[in-house]
Amino acid sequence: MKNHLLAPLSFVPWLVLGSVACSSGGGTGALPSTDASTVADSAIDLLVVVEPGIDASMVVEPGIDAPVVADGRVQDAVVDTAQDTALPQDVSSDDAQSNFIPMAEGQPASVWWDVATSTLYIADNQNNQVWIWTDSAGLAKYGTTAATPEEVDAGATSVGQIVRQSDGTVVVARFGSPRGSFAAISYISPDGGAGLVPGVDPARHHLGLGLAPGDKLFGSYFSGTPGGAMAGALTTVDLQIGETDYATGFGKIVGVLFANGKIYVSDQSSSSIYVLPVDGDVPDAGPDGGPDAGGYTVLATLPVPDQLCAGPNGSLFTGQFQAAPNSTDPISVRQIKPDGTVTLFRSDPDVGKPSGCAYDAVHRRLFVADGSTLLNGIHIFPVP
Repeated sequence: MKNHLLAPLSFVPWLVLGSVACSSGGGTGALPSTDASTVADSAIDLLVVVEPGIDASMVVEPGIDAPVVADGRVQDAVVDTAQDTALPQDVSSDDAQSNFIPMAEGQPASVWWDVATSTLYIADNQNNQVWIWTDSAGLAKYGTTAATPEEVDAGATSVGQIVRQSDGTVVVARFGSPRGSFAAISYISPDGGAGLVPGVDPARHHLGLGLAPGDKLFGSYFSGTPGGAMAGALTTVDLQIGETDYATGFGKIVGVLFANGKIYVSDQSSSSIYVLPVDGDVPDAGPDGGPDAGGYTVLATLPVPDQLCAGPNGSLFTGQFQAAPNSTDPISVRQIKPDGTVTLFRSDPDVGKPSGCAYDAVHRRLFVADGSTLLNGIHIFPVP
């Protein structure tokens, strides 16, 4: 027997219908004073957003199958028609088509899945913030990287890839100002202290960052004017000493990854993903400074490749932060097989502005940072 009444939809401010969430206040669609964002995956027909402490069964009709946003986490809600209660399912459920971690604050840029602690680390484009997420505890602020007031005032807090070393040190590449200042490689120590890698040229944009065995860090930088020629390099990074050029002759490097015993470099200038050895035996860049002339191996060519992560069976995933010029191809997350074959994994409207990605091999799911206005958060996609 029912012991509660369901309020009319028009009087439930935290019930959002449709493929795009909104609020009565308009604007970005943020819910008033709630720990959850209003953003739903566009593949979802019904999203129920519940204020913390509210029983989801009070706002979900029996028989409705819809995701519920509660206490900052998204879960599938399957309503038991006999008991009239909403039973949340684990986001790692094989039956889930997709899930979403909404971010009411900040803008996610990159993600790192830490296997040892089953924790997702999220680098935020706003205010130098780093977040963490787990299945059990949901989303929480982890810390803030070192910054100057001038950098914050200039809006130069955009970041690139994030990695976590085995001792717990979290390292983040900072893009800096589009005009070429405030770039850095920042880190948060296990004790919570924040620092910057010394000697990093603040005029060189930093986005790509990868971690190899033994906590060896590979970084990258590029410089140039928007719309003009870019000159970039792959580097090695020592948190206490600085960075050293490892391979030159690239353009706009946006992604770096160690996987399958190799280093992969995502270069937007050439729309290519290159493969380099990790032992230092790197081909010469060539007289014109171009990687093709120097013999760098091209794994794949694809529209506007972005950050990289390893996937199943030796494959890679890459996002696509923006549309390709003069192209009708949809913005997509793509999977690259070991032979260089490229397939679409998820495309617009499932994703809006995908950049960083991270793969959880245990639960076969892919986390994708999406900083678009309507989809500001982290997608969790099942991987077949």
